Amino acid sequence: METGVVKGGLARVGLPLTDEQRRQMNERAGDLIDRAVLHALGVGSPDWLAKAQAQRPEKTTMAEVSISDLLREARRRRPKETALAEVAISEYLLAWLGQISAGAAQTAAESGASYVELGAAAGMTRQGAKRRWPGLP
Repeated sequence: METGVVKGGLARVGLPLTDEQRRQMNERAGDLIDRAVLHALGVGSPDWLAKAQAQRPEKTTMAEVSISDLLREARRRRPKETALAEVAISEYLLAWLGQISAGAAQTAAESGASYVELGAAAGMTRQGAKRRWPGLP
């Protein structure tokens, strides 16, 4: 799964990321999601390994078959189930990240951050921050 990261927020609060750091974050997040999708589908059985190895005969063990190989095979064999697993995992992660963001916004506000600062950190306007996190101190 290809992921993207909003560029502006971290730089606005003094935490600039280089393009290489963004690329690495995207790659790691994508790999984590791909592994979760494969786990949800029960991928990794000997049958799945045999199919993945058939496409890449130079690879002989599970450790040598990449996550990409397995995910490609999952999408070929079970496209609907794979896509639904990606939706479910992505929605779970969005909710989880929303909770982390809300807690961090609460802590920032309690530490004196304004809605202007919260908005800048999140890459949105003051009004957007006020809509996302209403009622902060």
